[in-house]
Amino acid sequence: MLSVRWVNLTSTLLLATCLMCAFSSTCQAHFLWVVDANQSADGKVHVYFSEEAAPDNPALLEKILGAKLWEANLHDDAVKVSPLKFEKGENSLEATFSPKSTNAGVFLDYGVMSKGGAEPYLLRYCGRSQTIANRKGGKVIGDAAVLPLEVVAERSGDGFLLRTFWQGQPAEGIEVTVDGGDLSARKEGVSNAQGELALGTLANGLYSIRVKKVLEEPGKLGDKEYKSIRIYSTTSLLIKPEAEVTQPAVSKALPELPRGITSFGGAVVGDVVYVYGGHTGGAHHYSKEDQSRELLALNVKQPSEWKVVGEGPERTGLSMVAVGTDLYRMGGFIADNGKEEKEVLKSTSDFARWDAASKQWIELPALPEPRSSLDAAVIGKTIYVVGGWNLNGGGKEAKWHETAWKCDVSANPPVWQPIANPPFLRRALSLAEHQGKLYVIGGMKNQGGPTTEVAIYDPATDSWSSGPALPGEGMEGFGNSAFAVNQNLFVSVMSGKVYKLSADGSKWDQVHQLEKPRFFHRMLPTSQHQLVFVGGASMEAGKAKTTEVLEVK
Repeated sequence: MLSVRWVNLTSTLLLATCLMCAFSSTCQAHFLWVVDANQSADGKVHVYFSEEAAPDNPALLEKILGAKLWEANLHDDAVKVSPLKFEKGENSLEATFSPKSTNAGVFLDYGVMSKGGAEPYLLRYCGRSQTIANRKGGKVIGDAAVLPLEVVAERSGDGFLLRTFWQGQPAEGIEVTVDGGDLSARKEGVSNAQGELALGTLANGLYSIRVKKVLEEPGKLGDKEYKSIRIYSTTSLLIKPEAEVTQPAVSKALPELPRGITSFGGAVVGDVVYVYGGHTGGAHHYSKEDQSRELLALNVKQPSEWKVVGEGPERTGLSMVAVGTDLYRMGGFIADNGKEEKEVLKSTSDFARWDAASKQWIELPALPEPRSSLDAAVIGKTIYVVGGWNLNGGGKEAKWHETAWKCDVSANPPVWQPIANPPFLRRALSLAEHQGKLYVIGGMKNQGGPTTEVAIYDPATDSWSSGPALPGEGMEGFGNSAFAVNQNLFVSVMSGKVYKLSADGSKWDQVHQLEKPRFFHRMLPTSQHQLVFVGGASMEAGKAKTTEVLEVK
């Protein structure tokens, strides 16, 4: 059984404390708090100098500009921290996560202090962020250089357990303070011989956890000597509903792609995942040799290997959808040059149906304009095409498309018809059907670069409206992939985060973190409760051949 001493601070004690403080310069004590990109409303990392993990007097930020901010990916087997650059914001120090990062932290030797006649001491701050949902939690950063004193939380039965560490080892006798969330009064306690402290049940919300340790070690900071070190370490703990984050479910049964590809078409018919075309070479250079012309298939019920079931023209930046049991591919570009030659990229107006019996692509009425870097989605038996541009191969500037189209493939012959022009010019976006409407997510704008903006098309009124932007910076929307399953809309972005649109359609909630972050990939449903993530690449690791699986509710 845990040996725990909790103290509930009553209003009487608080009053007495503040009366004592009235004779000093302030009644507040300030500490460093890190709220990471997964916890903040704007998708940024924030460092606050405050009593809790929230903004305080912005003038005090000048006192912490010497802080060292860091980031880490806790999904890696070995956690490594990396420096994180920040800027002074309106009420915090602000930073932007790298694509793979999941947690942030801070370290600062604040200065040598001497108050109330006490011997001078060094005031040291450090801290980290932590989010718990379905995962048990409790993963330790374990880097004493940036986080010598650490406190982490984990689920324990129906409640939560705090664990304290000094220099990476469980630490006894550490003073702990917990505030925020739904607590009506602050909690205080001391860690036991195992470095543990039981918290009991906690509601969902953001909690401010602080621990303290004093070292009787003299030293010198600059020209000031001190007799001891007071260390305050914080954890900004966000507890989310367990349903909001799904356990990572990487299936070892699904084989790797025979080679990495990006900017390809993908669709599912029955139990079979199909991918077609794409770029197989290095980033930022395209050639005919590095364009795939293969149609690959993987039966997820009998996943022995990806098989080449057909071929067609070399295409990159195309889209492919399934209507019933048929595959349809649209657009894309051809690289009309060799590896050592100057790029000559030409968008196409391809529209073709895969005939499984003859193992051939059957040409259909072409798109009204050559188009690549587009996406397509299906409502009923009608295919919609949005976004993209026309690469003319002649050295002229690419034409960004102002139009969007639909085609009812049940008609004989099928005919492309215009829909209301989108109120944007974008490419490298995703298009997904959700509850009878089309969601255009992210992409690259013709002016202003990558974006997380979302637009919604309503076929019933032939009109466009705005939707909630994705969390994070613009690059999160670049080369994303989206699909709706089981009445829920999901999107997978460059950092490896997977988001779900909230039930009221007002915001995006993170539900997963891929082990292999990727963009210019395809996220495809193999059932109403399963998504697979195929192909793509990351800036750090290059092309991803692994196929990850996510079970969804």
